[in-house]
Amino acid sequence: MNQIRTVVVDDDKEVAGVHTGFLLAHGSFDAVGTAYTGADGLAMVASLRPELVLLDIHLPDLSGIEVLRAVRNLPGEPVDVIAITAARELDTVRAAMAGGVLHYLVKPFTARVLMERLDAYVEHRRHISGSGQAAVLDQDGIDRLLAPARNAAGMSAREAADAGSSGQASGHPAEPTAGPPRPAAAAGGRHRTGAPLAAVPGSRAQVPLPKGLSLPTLEAVIADLNATGAASSASEVAGRLGLARVSARRYLEYLVSRGEARITPRYGTAGRPEKFYLLTAG
Repeated sequence: MNQIRTVVVDDDKEVAGVHTGFLLAHGSFDAVGTAYTGADGLAMVASLRPELVLLDIHLPDLSGIEVLRAVRNLPGEPVDVIAITAARELDTVRAAMAGGVLHYLVKPFTARVLMERLDAYVEHRRHISGSGQAAVLDQDGIDRLLAPARNAAGMSAREAADAGSSGQASGHPAEPTAGPPRPAAAAGGRHRTGAPLAAVPGSRAQVPLPKGLSLPTLEAVIADLNATGAASSASEVAGRLGLARVSARRYLEYLVSRGEARITPRYGTAGRPEKFYLLTAG
């Protein structure tokens, strides 16, 4: 199966970069665009025609529900939508369900939960591809096809209740909970073997980060380097994740100080070396 073309719509650039990093780390997704407003997200979906949209509900112009409804009215093949948001109001959840979201994921959440949702979506796509466009489905086949939507409805209610009772409203994924690490999926040789993404935050969770650094963004930087599989400059990492170059460099230098990345200088036309960063094997 080809990589799933995905657009990320979130008003927080750092969060959008985290989501992009996880998409790249998974291996089955191609992050083809990132938008920070509803209008830009809708225009991006109309022009790029992705197969999946990770959609925030709280946007600075249009609401995510308005974007969802507008996406549903676009001509051509239907686009799948996974809502990733801090919005926990019952009316919002019901409107998202009515708009046909496959999953409704409440912030904050763990890295494991996001990866599980991505895994479930890949399996959903595989089932659809195996059925064929002209297939006539029996009741069991229809039930399997509708399973992601049913699961999204059940999970959204539980997750909304859990998030509401804890009082958490952060826009960032929560630090991963304890449990066995989930290896990063390998696809087309894009990932270095022996570098499970989930094990990274798990091993780093007890280490205080320097002031100004956040664990979700650190995870995204690591995921980006892991998915790229080649040395990258701070500018390249910043561009892919939607970060400022100086911010990307701080995270990269932190990884170097921990011995988890190394610098490979390259000389440009002016003779001045530029730093490129590569994850160390370990």
